[in-house]
Amino acid sequence: MTGDKLALNGGPRAVTISSEEQWKRPVEEEKRLVDDLIERGLLSGSGEGLPLEFEGEFREYIGASYCLTVDHGSSALASAFYAAGVGPGDEVITPTIGYIGSYCGALHMGARPVFCDVDPETLLIDPRDAERRITRHTRAIDAIHLWGQVCDMDALMAIGHRHGITIVEDAAHCTGAEWNGKKIGNAGDITCFSLQGSDPHGKPVSGGEGGIVTTNNRELYERQLIYCHLHRVGVTKELTNPEYRGLDSEVLGLKWRAHPLAMAIAKVVVVVAGVPQWEEVQESGEDIQGPEGPSRT
Repeated sequence: MTGDKLALNGGPRAVTISSEEQWKRPVEEEKRLVDDLIERGLLSGSGEGLPLEFEGEFREYIGASYCLTVDHGSSALASAFYAAGVGPGDEVITPTIGYIGSYCGALHMGARPVFCDVDPETLLIDPRDAERRITRHTRAIDAIHLWGQVCDMDALMAIGHRHGITIVEDAAHCTGAEWNGKKIGNAGDITCFSLQGSDPHGKPVSGGEGGIVTTNNRELYERQLIYCHLHRVGVTKELTNPEYRGLDSEVLGLKWRAHPLAMAIAKVVVVVAGVPQWEEVQESGEDIQGPEGPSRT
């Protein structure tokens, strides 16, 4: 003990470094991409142009086989539950600590959320308690990765395989996070991301509003396409399941496509092959600082 007063009582501050956000948004690059879309009148649609480009770059970054963009993170989760076959009378297991957007899509499909305990150390879903709550009505487990922390994917995937149920991941807080060397979005059945907010105070990759879903399962991807991508360019050519051959470009009628302007803003901070887009902007001579630490990937 030195006898010095606490900073609270007029003593010297223990922490003297600035806590201000060091990363600056590449606003000029965002404007350039948005202006280009406005000039060319490309303000709607999916399956071509910048939206398709964004899906390809995000898919490459995550390492997953398939990527689809939608209008919100909650829409991403709803489409994932539909892809998993969730319907009336089904149950979806979800942790007690989470967000209504994580499971409301299942509610709107007539399913019932079943709440399970969280691990007291991580506040993430407790796989053991989740497995205890499985019944013959359970169709999916909703794994919510919170605040950059990743759920125990080994345990959850083992449960999914044992019981034949889908693990739907809510990775709104975890773009760029990894599990056993694999990026989230490439480790489970189907993973949903959010683009809500504006950097540096929004989601890790943000575009105002928007969502992304990645999967390595072709059937899950195609079920999402038919569920919510009305009039996507080339959508019928993407469908390989014989059961979907009778569908036209209206598929099942929902239009939950991401807005191209949101994709343009989000594209600036998407990491492609390990190189953040803001580094390319730096090379152009603009005074833009890169993000500090792994949380910005």
